[in-house]
Order: sequence, then C-alpha cells, then structure tokens
Amino acid sequence: MVDRRTKRRGSEALEFALSLPILLVILAGIVDFGWFATHQSAVFGAAAYGARAGSMTPQDLDPVATAKLSSERDLLDSRVTDATVTAGLVTLPTGEQAIEVEVHAPYSGIWGFVPLPVDYQGHAVRRMDEQPKP
Repeated sequence: MVDRRTKRRGSEALEFALSLPILLVILAGIVDFGWFATHQSAVFGAAAYGARAGSMTPQDLDPVATAKLSSERDLLDSRVTDATVTAGLVTLPTGEQAIEVEVHAPYSGIWGFVPLPVDYQGHAVRRMDEQPKP
C-alpha cells in the first residue's frame, strides 16, 4: 500500500520549485522599483536643497555657486553618482530674481527587470530672499 503523505510531500516540493522563479522575479522587480524611487527622491531633494541654499545666500557671495555645491553635496550624501547639476539666476514675471537648479543623473537599475526612464531629473526654482538693490 502506498503512503499518501509521501505523494503529497513530493507534489508540494514540485509546486514550490515551479513557483519560486516567478516569486523571485516579482521580488527583483519590487527591489528595482524601490531603488528607482529612492534615487528619484534624492535627485528631487538635491535640486530643492540647492535652490534653498542659493536663495538664502547674499548676492555678493555668489548664490549660484552655493546652490550648485549644496546640490552636489546632497547627492553625495544620498550616494547618487554621475549626476550633473546646473544652476543659474532667472527673473520671475514679477521682476524678482530667483535661483533655478536642475539635476540630471543616469538611471542604473540593480537587475533591470523594471523598464523605467533612463535619467532622473530634478528641477527647483526659488525666489531670492535678498533682492539686489536698484
């Protein structure tokens, strides 16, 4: 007589072996998407942080350089590498000056299971706290 528990154990192992690759691919996709979301948030944060730092810097101390340096430091703290930061002064429609910071970084996924954009992009504009005197 054949023991039914032995047959049952074999079928459970087979079901696990067949479902494991699917579960691993799903897990890899979740990790890849989390990696993307974390770095995208870091790029947005670096642009905002740079614009904030630049807007609080007096005009005679080069707010553009301060904004760029602050963004680059924030990116390094977040472990985002190979990013390019551009900053500049712009004039708002109200006539006030503002600082604009753009951050671009290439996307490098862990496994590449999730087809996402090839670049992270962050953009921030903030009005200068100290306006130049006319």
